[in-house]
Amino acid sequence: YLEGMYIVPGSSDDFDPDPYWSWLASGSRRFGDHLRVGGAISGATAPFSGASDTLEAKVRVNWWASERTAVGGYLARGLDDGSPDWGAGVSVAVDF
Repeated sequence: YLEGMYIVPGSSDDFDPDPYWSWLASGSRRFGDHLRVGGAISGATAPFSGASDTLEAKVRVNWWASERTAVGGYLARGLDDGSPDWGAGVSVAVDF
């Protein structure tokens, strides 16, 4: 999956961000009937003058517990000063 966006944010009395680019490249592979493993790399140009660009790599795992329900998690690593050093998360998805 590939995604690219040019974002023109609004402004307020407190913030006046610049337009910026954001992008994502990801892929995954299914192993058997229940397991899907994937990875992604994403980044963005800085939305404020003097801020750092973002760049992050992510590994994720999803386990399909049933036909309609998946449980997953990810681990992320920031690769630039504008990104967090590490990140992690869990998810539960239900198809209706």
